[in-house]
Amino acid sequence: MDRDGKPMSESNGRAKGGSGTFLPIGIVFLVLAVAMMFSGTTSWIAFFTVGITFLILGTQKPSNKDEPPPSETLQV
Repeated sequence: MDRDGKPMSESNGRAKGGSGTFLPIGIVFLVLAVAMMFSGTTSWIAFFTVGITFLILGTQKPSNKDEPPPSETLQV
């Protein structure tokens, strides 16, 4: 346990702004896409789209697992 009373696995979890793993992977894919674009191959398009996808995933905030889905909280 850490000094806040939380287990160590919770305090060393995801970063506050998003996942710490997806962001660097997205940057690597974008760098590869730019290198392929200048080399003249057409496969840069796939690397570009995968890189953008990982950047979006890396910048999203982690979801709060304690909250129910919005469909369950909506009452008609």
